[in-house]
Amino acid sequence: MAEKVLKAQRREGKGSNSSKRVRKDGFTPVVLYGKHFESTGLKIETNELKRFLNNSELGAMVVIDIDGQKETALVKEVQRQTVRREILHVDFQHIKFGEKIKVTLPIHLVNTEKVNHELIIQKLVDFVEVEAFPKDLVEFIEVDVENLEIGTPVTIADIDTKKYAGLEILGEEDTTIAVLIEPSPEEPSDEEKAAMEAAAAEAAAEAAAKAKEEE
Repeated sequence: MAEKVLKAQRREGKGSNSSKRVRKDGFTPVVLYGKHFESTGLKIETNELKRFLNNSELGAMVVIDIDGQKETALVKEVQRQTVRREILHVDFQHIKFGEKIKVTLPIHLVNTEKVNHELIIQKLVDFVEVEAFPKDLVEFIEVDVENLEIGTPVTIADIDTKKYAGLEILGEEDTTIAVLIEPSPEEPSDEEKAAMEAAAAEAAAEAAAKAKEEE
């Protein structure tokens, strides 16, 4: 896994007012914490952080360069604005090589294009928790749905553990990740209902007129 580095600076102050000042200066407030690292408030250039997060997900590994002091961490949580989705705050979890760590990784469904296009793949789980040494971590877990059949869900037990040697997949094995379903009949819109009613009324009127002519 290629090493990604984010330059950070220590920040002073706490609370919303302090965070607003940090953002006004073009930075985003973040925190780095862990079992062997005291929780530390930091700030990272917003544009640099955006570029990193545009290509990374929860669980992604990164090196935090704090004024020359380099610490390895994982993306633990990203807080965003509800509407504009701007980054408000990021939590980084410090990791120590040689010691196992639990982390939540995103699930990616693969071979979705090979599934019958008339059917719908309903994804029920977006993340899975794993435990591993940092050297064995990946950024996401792939789940193959090519042979998915209606009525037979793909579960955590179906994750190809051989592909992820060194990772222990946690969670209940019978947890459904995705299932294949048939689309439900679409309810006609109000405009379509009105058009159908008008057509039915016109047909009824024509039938009545024809019957009257034949009398």
